Amino acid sequence: MGKEIAVEEAEPLPPTTEEAAVVEAEEAPEWLRVLLLTSFWGQCPEHWEASRAEVCLFCIVCHEVVCPHCTHDEPGHRLLKVRRYIYRSVVLAKDMQDLNVDVSRVQSYIVNGQKGVHLRPMRRSMQFKPPTGTPCCLTCLCWLHSAPNTFCSLACMVEGPFEALLEAVQQEDAVTVNVPESESLAVGGGGGGDESSSDAHSFRRRPRKQAEPQRAPFF
Repeated sequence: MGKEIAVEEAEPLPPTTEEAAVVEAEEAPEWLRVLLLTSFWGQCPEHWEASRAEVCLFCIVCHEVVCPHCTHDEPGHRLLKVRRYIYRSVVLAKDMQDLNVDVSRVQSYIVNGQKGVHLRPMRRSMQFKPPTGTPCCLTCLCWLHSAPNTFCSLACMVEGPFEALLEAVQQEDAVTVNVPESESLAVGGGGGGDESSSDAHSFRRRPRKQAEPQRAPFF
């Protein structure tokens, strides 16, 4: 009788970056998809005359959007605060991690001393030319600050079949970014340190051009 040969089963290869992105899209919670399609920063209709009454709190249970003056204490409901960074909607990386959403591969920025990530894709100026070898977002090809970041925003990480709606809601973030990455507050993913900020533009007045002195006429 022949000797049986034991055949070891090969271990499955780890998923590629693109395959991991598909898995993340499939596992994205429903509230995250709704969050990405929600407009913020409009004045709250219940507190129209109050100051700082823009809607910026999103309930991950009922998907209601309220302002800081509103009362939303339904049992079991949880509010997520949306913040602004250079006129764009961001959320803190810590808040997303507390909600079991992994944002370790999304480009982060320093927002009031804490790491934040953009909700929606960035828009780079066509004149922006990064150094050779600069990584770009796997979804929208926007230039990133550094590896191992692979996405510029939560929307690009999820990448669902809602591009048309996402394009419409992005009007609230319709600001073209012209600031070079070296002058921004972007930090590397996975434990990058805080970087000091620098002014992208100088608002100092130009010196006035003095008129040339003229001699008084002789009589």
